[in-house]
Amino acid sequence: MNQGEINWEWIPVDDGSKDPTGINWLLDQASRDARIRPEVLATNQGANAARNRGLSLCKADWAKFIDSDDWLGPNMLTTEYEAALKDNTNLIISNCKVILFENNIENLVREHKTFDFNNPLSSAILDGFGHPGAILYEVKRARAIGGWDESLSADQDGDFFARYISGGVCGVYNPHSYSCYREHLGERISTKVKPRSILSRIAAMCWIEQHYQGPDNKILLDKAKCLKWKKIGLLAFECNSEMFAKCTTKIGEYRHQSLFLLFRAMQICNILSIGQLRKIVYFLRVASRRSNPSS
Repeated sequence: MNQGEINWEWIPVDDGSKDPTGINWLLDQASRDARIRPEVLATNQGANAARNRGLSLCKADWAKFIDSDDWLGPNMLTTEYEAALKDNTNLIISNCKVILFENNIENLVREHKTFDFNNPLSSAILDGFGHPGAILYEVKRARAIGGWDESLSADQDGDFFARYISGGVCGVYNPHSYSCYREHLGERISTKVKPRSILSRIAAMCWIEQHYQGPDNKILLDKAKCLKWKKIGLLAFECNSEMFAKCTTKIGEYRHQSLFLLFRAMQICNILSIGQLRKIVYFLRVASRRSNPSS
């Protein structure tokens, strides 16, 4: 709440929670402060649906998306809004502190303090600077790109950011405050190896490849492919053979090229054993036949 004199609004969205504790607390706070406008979804629809609901209800010109366990530094909104007053600005990025939470103890593990506005996609993909709490988005542009993709359950932050900046960006870096992003040890929603999360990562990366093609982005995309597709390949390999086949079939559907599947296997082969690679190639061939019965 310590955000200075700026006229802010907070729209916390309860995503169909079965525990009334949180929403009851929010309703109590809202009865004392008109700037707090809680919203409750009738059923659990996922984080992206909750973000879109908040975006649709937003009355301000600028919006920030914050997870329930993250927080903003003092006067962050005030300093960001002052930066947003500059002509033609459509993106504000502040510092981000990544906090590791373990056994009720918090430790700072890294801090993002720089951002390359000349190459924002590089900062987002290769440098990992994409925590929503550190970014102030222009509401009209966020709505124009269709908001958050509700079909995704992983890499949705990167997908939203990549789509947001695809029309060009005039950004300002705000060094005067920060957001805090919490990471938790052990399995959590964003790290669970599930079929849907792997397919989401595939969809997000395919969108970036398709919309950022061209000589200006070739080096960046080559690095991004190596980084992202290796991770996707390893996650898929952790699943059973049937799931891996489904994942590779999905990749084929996005690119409509059966050889593309084998190419991806070759990309990740330098971190897989020969035996694992042979197994992958077998599953890729099966997937190719399923997606292209005539081949």
